[in-house]
Amino acid sequence: MLRNLRASKRSSRGIKYRFGVRVPRNIAEAYKLDQANGNSIWTEAIDREVKLLRDDFECIRVGDESEITEEDQKIPLLWAFAVKFDGLHRARLYAGGHRTRDPKTDYYSGVVELETVRVLFVIAAFKKFKVIAAGAASAYVQALTSELVYAIAGQEFGPWQGKILIIVKALYGLRSSGAMWHLKFSDYLRGRGFRLCYADFDLWMRHRGDHYEYIAVMVDDLLIFSKEPLSIIEPLQKI
Repeated sequence: MLRNLRASKRSSRGIKYRFGVRVPRNIAEAYKLDQANGNSIWTEAIDREVKLLRDDFECIRVGDESEITEEDQKIPLLWAFAVKFDGLHRARLYAGGHRTRDPKTDYYSGVVELETVRVLFVIAAFKKFKVIAAGAASAYVQALTSELVYAIAGQEFGPWQGKILIIVKALYGLRSSGAMWHLKFSDYLRGRGFRLCYADFDLWMRHRGDHYEYIAVMVDDLLIFSKEPLSIIEPLQKI
């Protein structure tokens, strides 16, 4: 009886529910759930993600066998699904970066130290700064990837199914994506007049005459300390 109970737990362990909605474990199950439920909710979520990565951010492109060299690595494309508190069904495409070799360059994105953040709040209180928290949407895929990787398109790519997909941008799941985003965002901040703090390489500061303003970076989340933080946020929103 104990053995049967354990087997039952193992068989049901992968089934997930979020806010009363069953969440698929993979793309095949997502299509099956739509068919069973008589709707296309998960299919629409998949289509939105494909459009975002293929058309909006141009993360992938169709290639051919002549482009593939010994340095190129074939990886799977993986899907993760979720249901948000407002009922939105979300599908996200990931690269199977666990199949690739370790890159020779750094592949981490830094995080500001907790002690640095505490000091910044003290400065903000003393200088009467405003503090805004912000996050960069679809951050990684705004940067180019440094890895030579490709995949074979599945049915979710429609007419591209079965074709070679060259991954161009720093897709989520690749080993170097965090570092490539960090590099791109650092270049942007330098272009806006910010400079690194020598005490913490994930703290950026810009001289404003009688004071400095600061941006604390936690991968793709930001804490902005400034008298006019919207002057920092608004240019970011435009791009």
